[in-house]
Formats: sequence, structure tokens, C-alpha cells
Amino acid sequence: MVYRAAYDRFPTDRLNLEVASFVDYISPNEYDIKARTHVVERVEKAVKSIWPDATVKVFGSFDTSLFLPSSDIDIVVFCPTSNELKKVAKSLIRHGIALYQDIKLIKKARIPLVKFKDALFKYDVDISFNIDSGIDSAKISKDYLEEHPALRPLLLLLKQFLSIRKLNEVFTGGLGSYATMLMIVHFLKLHPMLQMGLINEEENVGVLFLEFLELYGKKLNYEKVGLSLLHLNYYNRKTAGRVLDGVKRPYLLSIEDPQDPENDVTKSSYNMYNVKLSFVHAFNILTNTIKRLRRDSEPSSLLSLIISMDPSVIRHRNQVAKIIAGGVTESLRNEIIEETSHLNLSNKEIERIERVAIKKTESIKRKRQKQKEKKKKKKNNEENIE
Repeated sequence: MVYRAAYDRFPTDRLNLEVASFVDYISPNEYDIKARTHVVERVEKAVKSIWPDATVKVFGSFDTSLFLPSSDIDIVVFCPTSNELKKVAKSLIRHGIALYQDIKLIKKARIPLVKFKDALFKYDVDISFNIDSGIDSAKISKDYLEEHPALRPLLLLLKQFLSIRKLNEVFTGGLGSYATMLMIVHFLKLHPMLQMGLINEEENVGVLFLEFLELYGKKLNYEKVGLSLLHLNYYNRKTAGRVLDGVKRPYLLSIEDPQDPENDVTKSSYNMYNVKLSFVHAFNILTNTIKRLRRDSEPSSLLSLIISMDPSVIRHRNQVAKIIAGGVTESLRNEIIEETSHLNLSNKEIERIERVAIKKTESIKRKRQKQKEKKKKKKNNEENIE
């Protein structure tokens, strides 16, 4: 073990190293970025086939490079109308971006959406229309990321922590990415040792993660106070007039939106009780294990006790990398579309053609690699003879 000596002496240093290693692993790599960019570019083509002057933008975690391997892709379309969901869905199918059964139209929601699973890479994609709040949030996120080096690793870590517990989606009462980011920033800005310059953010991400769990799991009184980044303080919920839901659900966290002070970012996170319990449980596990490590020189994994990666997510990420590395180009994808558009094929047949195309490119790549190795071997033999 490379860091064993450091682990034995400083268990919290070991947590810092484990966190850094895990964050490095789950951070977007070149294949993730290329694949998602490919999807966005193709969606843009499908949209512009309907409205040539439309503007297509990404926002959320993809725009800020804070997405997990399992994160969806958020796209906003600025176009003449927000009521043509069916027209967009048909264009996605016509361009071979999504299959019919993988598209859902959310018409009656506050923000109408086209939700679909990308046919090639199997990413979940959400398309909204003429809404710029997500873009504004991304601008604030980028400012905070530049200001706080620890924000990015802490946010990726907590997003994965919440994701594996199904506590990361607002529509199921969980804690969304924007709210999680505001909690971290508030924590960092008011951290006494950071403010006095006694510790470095980047060198203490593991310890800061532990303290974050302690603050929001054990110390903060959700019923009485809320978080304000505009004033950099904890506000009295009763004075601020934000206790109505808090009376019924005392564990409902209140966070003032820095973009709109009247908006309570976590007002819909009704499952905060379970979020808080998960923080408490993780903090107790980590601190108890660290205490044992101080007595026992034989190290064991700390972070894996509370965070893991779903094997299916790992397999999917590897498959995406294979597709990109195998050279699935736009021309090849167009061949699939052309082939299926002129034939009366079932969805299973369409998917079969896609798989054959992918295998074809992988086979070509392997043959080329073998040819290169053969030429290199022949050249080495010739040099040895000379």
C-alpha cells in the first residue's frame, strides 16, 4: 500500500487521500465528455430541423463539468413556442436519437419537458423550453467553483453519496445538486479555520467532508434556522416567515436562493429527514472507524464504508468508452438511420443494427492494431538482422 505509513499515523490524512482518489475516478473523463457532446450536437440538429433559428444550450452538471457517470443531460431550447413537445419527439425519432418507447412527454408540469433515453449511449436526457433559470444557476456555480477549490470534490462526493441512496432527486423529495452546492458553499464560507487561514481547502477535503456530515447531520437545527448566502449567516426561520412547512415537517431545511431571496431552494425536499439520517449514519461510521485505526496499524478502507459505485454504472461507463474509442462516427450513425428509415423494422431490429455497427468499428480497430504490431515486429526483426 503506497500510503500505508501515512495511514497509520494520520487516519484523517488517509481519508483525504481516499476522497481525492475517488473524486478523480468519478470525475468526467474524455470519453464521457465526447459522448455527451455528441448527444447534444445531434439534439441540436433535430431541433434546428424544426426551427432553424432556435438556440440549444446545455445547463446543469454538464455545463459545469460536475456530472457523475450516471447523471442525465439537461438541455434547454429557446424557440418560438414551448407547446410543440410532440414535434420535438418525432424529430428525435426521425433523426435516430431516441426510440419511440424511450420518450416521455411531460406536458402538465410547471416546466414542460421532453424526457428520453439516448439510443446510442443510453444517457437520460431532459429537454426544457425557453427557461433560462438553469443557465443563471450555472453562472453562479462557476463563480463559486472558482472561489472555493474544495467545492468541486465535495459536491461530486456528496452527489454520489446521495445518488446511491436515492436521495438526490427533488421530485422524490431529495436534495438537488443546486441545493447541495449552496449547503457546501455556506459551510465553507463560515468555517472558522478556513476563514482564519489555518487550514487549506484543497489539502483537507476528506476532513471537510466529515465536518459537513457532522454539521448537517447532528448540529444544525433545521426547525429554527435557515441558510443565507447573501448575508452569510443563519437566519431565524420564524422571523423570515418560513416556518409553515417547518411546523409540519421540522426536518425540512430552508435555504435562501442567492438568485431570488424570495425562493426557498429546499422547500420541495420533503425527504430531508432521511437525508439528515444518512449524514448522521455516515459520520458515525467514519469517526468510529478512524478511532479504531488509531489503535490498529492494519488499515482498511474508510470511504468504501459509506460510498460505492453501482456495477451497472461502471459497465455503462466502460461501454461508452468502447463506443467512443471504437470510432462510432456521425457517418456511421447516419448509415443506421438511413437503413432503418427505408425498412419496416421493429425497435429490436433497429437496436440490433446499432449493435452490429458498433461491433464492426471495434473489429476494424482491432485489425488495425494487429497490423501496426505486425509492422513494428517486422521492423524490429529487420533491425536485429542488420
